[in-house]
Amino acid sequence: MIIGFNDFSFDDYCQMLDQLAPEAAAKRDLRLAFINYEGSRFHALGVLNKTRELQGLADLDLNNADFLWPVVMVLGTYLDKHGIAFDYVNLFQKEKDVLAQKLTSGTINAVVITTTLYVMPHPVQEIVDFVRSFAPEVQIIIGGPYISGLFKAHDRELLGDYLSVLGGDIYINSNEGEDTLRQVLEALNQNRSVIGLSRTAVWDGDTWVFGADEPEYNELKENFVNYKLFEPRGIGRFLSTRTAKSCPYSCAFCGFPQRAGKYRYLSTRDVERELDAVKAIGTVDTLTFLDDTFNVPKQRFREIMQMMIDNQYNFKWNSFYRSDQGDPETIELMARAGCEGVFLGIESASDKMLALMRKTSRRKNYEQAISAFRSVGIATHASFIIGFPGETIDTVQESLDFIETFRPDTFRAQVWYCDPLTPIWNDREKYGITGSGFDWAHDTMDSELAASITERFFLTAQNSTWLPQFGFEQWSLFYLHRQGMEQSNILGYLDGFNAAVKHQLLHGDEVELPASIVDRFRFNAHLPAQSPAVPQSRLSMESATHFKAAEARLRAVAAWLDPQNIGAMPVHTGEQTQTALSWPEGIVNGSDPDVGWIVAFLKHASSILQGSRFVWQHVVKEGSRLIAIDDVDRCSEAALYDRVATLLAQAPLLDSHDNYLLSRNSRLGACGIVLCQPVLRVFADDVVAPSSDSRLYMHLLLSGSGQGRVLSNFVRWAPELHTADAQSSLAEQAVFVRVQ
Repeated sequence: MIIGFNDFSFDDYCQMLDQLAPEAAAKRDLRLAFINYEGSRFHALGVLNKTRELQGLADLDLNNADFLWPVVMVLGTYLDKHGIAFDYVNLFQKEKDVLAQKLTSGTINAVVITTTLYVMPHPVQEIVDFVRSFAPEVQIIIGGPYISGLFKAHDRELLGDYLSVLGGDIYINSNEGEDTLRQVLEALNQNRSVIGLSRTAVWDGDTWVFGADEPEYNELKENFVNYKLFEPRGIGRFLSTRTAKSCPYSCAFCGFPQRAGKYRYLSTRDVERELDAVKAIGTVDTLTFLDDTFNVPKQRFREIMQMMIDNQYNFKWNSFYRSDQGDPETIELMARAGCEGVFLGIESASDKMLALMRKTSRRKNYEQAISAFRSVGIATHASFIIGFPGETIDTVQESLDFIETFRPDTFRAQVWYCDPLTPIWNDREKYGITGSGFDWAHDTMDSELAASITERFFLTAQNSTWLPQFGFEQWSLFYLHRQGMEQSNILGYLDGFNAAVKHQLLHGDEVELPASIVDRFRFNAHLPAQSPAVPQSRLSMESATHFKAAEARLRAVAAWLDPQNIGAMPVHTGEQTQTALSWPEGIVNGSDPDVGWIVAFLKHASSILQGSRFVWQHVVKEGSRLIAIDDVDRCSEAALYDRVATLLAQAPLLDSHDNYLLSRNSRLGACGIVLCQPVLRVFADDVVAPSSDSRLYMHLLLSGSGQGRVLSNFVRWAPELHTADAQSSLAEQAVFVRVQ
C-alpha cells in the first residue's frame, strides 16, 4: 500500500506554531497566509470552500493537492515492472475510510509512506498511528526527502531517536529509492531479513541497524510512468511530469543538487514519448513540468518547444524557468507550445546578492524575461529570499523596487531558511552565521528583521499580487482557472484575501472583516458559473498606500529625533528591570496624576539617556498617540507639565498603520528607519503592557493607585562612545551600565 500526500490539518499546524515566540520568523511568515473567518483559520482556498458552504453552494472541495501524486505513479510503476503488486491511497485525509477498509482486509503486508514536501514529522506520525490502529502487524516503510534529510543532518545515535519517534519499521535513505524499495519488498515477500540492506535503517529488537550508504540511480528513460495502471481510478485533468533529474547549478542556499546527484535529462524524442502518453490519457488539460531547470540546456528546450508545437498537444503547461538561459525567441516558442505560466526563482534583484548566492542569473536577465513573458501572455511568478548572508536594507530595497517596476503577475518573499545541508553552511564563520532554520543571525541581518522585511513586501507592494505561502501555489491559479474562474478574477480574489490578512494584522483577529472584503469572497465563491472577467477594486493596494504614508511620517519623526544623524545608540538588551518613580517636586498636588507621572518619566529618561529630545507613544484603550517633545533636560518640571498636558490634548489618535510599524523596532528597521533611541511608551492604567518584548524599550505604567513604574530592558554603551569615531577607537574600554 503506497500512501501519497497527507495534507496535514492547517488549523493544527497553526496551533503548533502558536507555541512559538511572537517574534519567531516561522510564525510571522505563516500569519501572512491565513485569516480568521467564521471562527476558524483558513488559507486562501479554504476561504473559498467555507464561503461556498455558507452560501449553500455545491462542495467543490478546492484543494491545492487535487491531482494524482507523482511519487505514487513513479513507485507504483516501478514495483509493477518488477512483479510486485501494489495498491495506493493518493490523499490520506480524503481516503481514510478506504484505507481503513483495505488495511483490515488482510491483503496488505506493507505500507509505504512517502515524505515529499514534508518539513516536520507530524504528517508522518499521523499516518503511522492510523495504520497501527487498523493493522498493527503490517510493516511500515518510510522514505523520501524528509527521511534523507534526517540521515544527513544527524549522527547515528540522535538519528535513531528521531526514527523511533516517527514510528516506522524500515527507513529508506536514498535520493531516489525506487530500487531500494523493491529490494525491501522482495525480501519481505520471501520472508528474508532486510537487515543490512544498503540505504536502509531497520529496527532489530533493541537497536537500529544501518545499511551501507551507497548511491542509487534509476534511469528516467528506462522508467516512464505507466499511466494505464492508474486510469481505472481516474487520473483527472491535472498531471505532473519530469524530463530531468537534479540541477546543473550549485546555488549557495540550495542543497538539492548535492542530494540528487549528477544532472541528467531525457532526449527530445523521449520527452515526446512521455507527452504522447499524457495526451493518450484523454483527460489531462493542465501539465506541470517538475524539472528545476526545464529550459536547460537551451538547445534541447527549443527542440522540445518546436516538437510540442508540431504535435499540437491539447493541454496547457507550466514550469520553472531559468532566466539567463532563454531569450525572446524561445519565449515566443513557449507561448505557441501552450505555456501559460512560469515560476521564476529570482531570490534577489540585487546583483551583489545574486553573486553571493552563486546564481548565474543577474537582474537584467529577470527584467528581460518578465517583459518578454508579458508580451506573449505567459503569467510570471517571482520568488524572493529575504536575509541571505550579506543582505542589507539597501539590497532588499533593490528587490522591492524591482517588483514595483517590472510587475510580475504574482510574487512571494520568504525569510531565508538556514539549512546546515546547503553550501553556505560551510562559510558560516566567514559570515558570522549563528542559529539555524528560521531562527538565525549573521553579520548583516537576523531572522526577526528578515521577517519584518518580508511583511513590508507583503504590505507595501502595489504593482504585483502577493501569492500566499500555505495551501496556495502558482499552480492554484491554473487550477482555479480550470474550475471556470477568469484569471483577472482570481487575482481580484487574492487581492481581497490579502486585504483581509492586512486588516487583521492591523486590527486584531477578532475584528469583523469589512463588508467590501466579505462581498469579494462571496462573488468569487460562485464557481464555475462566474464569467466573464469583472473589474474589481484593489482593496489590498489601498492599504499599501496607507503603509507607505505611515513610513514617511515615521521617517520624519526619526529625523527630528536625531538632527545630527548620529544613528542608533549602540545598546544591548538585558533582563527587565523595574524602577519606582518619585512624584515631581515642582508639581503641586491636585494636578492631573497621569501628566505628572509622564513628567517624572521624561525627566528620568533624560537622566538615564542623557538626551533632551524624546518621542513617546501614549497608549490608551481607544488607541495611541505619538508625541514629540524637546528641551526636556532644560525645562522645569512645572513648565514641562504644561507642555505635556497641551501636547496630550492636541495629539490625534494614530493611524493603525503607524501603530503597526511602531509595534516592533524591526518593523521600523525594515523600512530603513533608524531611531537614535527607543520610542518611550506610556500605558494607561486600563491598558495591559506587553509581558515581554525582544526590542529595546522603556515603558511607563500608569496606575490608578497613584504610582508610576518604569520597565526597561536595555544596557547601553557609556556616553563617550556614542559617536561613530569614538565607538571604533574606544571599543575595548566600553562600560555597560544597567538602567535602574
